[in-house]
Amino acid sequence: KEEIVKSKYNPSELLSSLPKIVREIEADIKIKNKVNEVYSSMLSQDLNNDFAIALVNGLDASRPIPELPQYFTQFYFEPLESVASSRVEWTQYLRSRMLTIAYDVDKPLLRPRTEQWLYALPKSAPEEREDEDRFETKKDSDIPCVFDSMAFLNAILAINNGNYKEKLFEWGSVKLRLKVPSMDAIRTEYEELEVNYKQIGLDEDRVFIEERSSLAEKLLKKDYVPYLTQFAKRGVPPGIRAKVYSKVLDVSSKDYSYFDYLLGQVQKWELSIDKILQIDVQECCDDEKYFIFEEYLEKLVMCFMRDPAVFENLKSLPNLPLTGIASNGKPVGSIPPSTVIPCQHFSRLAAPFTYICDRPEESYLIFRNFYCKYLCYLHSLTSQEKGIISLCRLFENTLQAYDPDLVFHLTQLEINPLKIAFPWLFYSFVGTLEVDQVFLLWDRIIGYDSLDILALMAVALFIYRGDMIMQSTTEEEIQDLFYELSHVKVVPIL
Repeated sequence: KEEIVKSKYNPSELLSSLPKIVREIEADIKIKNKVNEVYSSMLSQDLNNDFAIALVNGLDASRPIPELPQYFTQFYFEPLESVASSRVEWTQYLRSRMLTIAYDVDKPLLRPRTEQWLYALPKSAPEEREDEDRFETKKDSDIPCVFDSMAFLNAILAINNGNYKEKLFEWGSVKLRLKVPSMDAIRTEYEELEVNYKQIGLDEDRVFIEERSSLAEKLLKKDYVPYLTQFAKRGVPPGIRAKVYSKVLDVSSKDYSYFDYLLGQVQKWELSIDKILQIDVQECCDDEKYFIFEEYLEKLVMCFMRDPAVFENLKSLPNLPLTGIASNGKPVGSIPPSTVIPCQHFSRLAAPFTYICDRPEESYLIFRNFYCKYLCYLHSLTSQEKGIISLCRLFENTLQAYDPDLVFHLTQLEINPLKIAFPWLFYSFVGTLEVDQVFLLWDRIIGYDSLDILALMAVALFIYRGDMIMQSTTEEEIQDLFYELSHVKVVPIL
């Protein structure tokens, strides 16, 4: 609009000149990217109803447009009643945990900060000992949390569809019968992971890396997102990963100043869980891979919790928003402002992004957008195909189809492999694999626009340890087999 109102354009020729104007201001690529985003979002919803078919095939102009289903108009809408009720119960549990923690630290959920927040504070700092002492009786390495991965798994396993009557014996522990890809569909979808394709993470010769980097630079200049997602299927060279992620996740340098605003909000407002987040970051940075990034990582996590744009961009809701009420009875907004209630080890999810680039503001925006587009599904009770429930179901089905003898052996030992694999899925393998291997997995998540690769990686680890599992006779022996996996290389196993 700003361009076409300029005096250099003749109004009588505007209609014929419009395509040329669009190309000159490079709006055509932006339009293509937006169309691709809307189209991909519509297809991912997998709506098998007349309205969705009409959207794809075109509406009859002689007929009135039907009303949008709730799926389109209500962000909170969950089509399965059993999942919807479980999500309400889960949010109530989180609410009670948040109130309990606020009571333990003797602080309101949200209040103006009275003292400056100090990042990367040493654990022995005397002025902070009072808060730490309140948590000394807590278990799990004395690290408090609102909830952990096992509590979330128990919530998933408790979901049951009352309309389904089980006729045949099924080994899986996930009672909700969601549709997941078959082995044949997986092989077709992930064809480019076959050994006859060169991969970043496997074929590390210099010529191949240079070729991939050069191709990435050319695609970045074209500025068309579908090209870059297709490129990511075979991995992204580390040296150009930040640029590719920024483009695919719609991160703009114009938004860098927003990070400074969030840092100001950290100093302005205090959350009752701030100390818990700081302890969580300290525990994460006990790992030698992250210890030099403690202040960097803490800023990412603290800003994320105060960012209302997180809620606006979430593809799936980890929990229903908790609304804070002031002393005068008026609502003060969501607590935390991002609406995301952090799980134990939440900082792990942000930790790899400290490696992706040197600028905290850029790392933050990449992390935030990656969480909102993908990682949020791992913490959401939802029946969507990208959700954690579907991933659990896919893991169990694929493991049983690929190696039924292994599954039978575990069943005889009364061992549920999902309980071993669930933390891998929940944290997207951060803390299990080395940082470079985590990014190789995430490259494929972006490339295939799917989290299924996490379930397939979990299955691959069980197959990788299959011979030793078959020789094991106790749960402790099997747990020991998966205790240390930092040496594992993602692409060869997949």
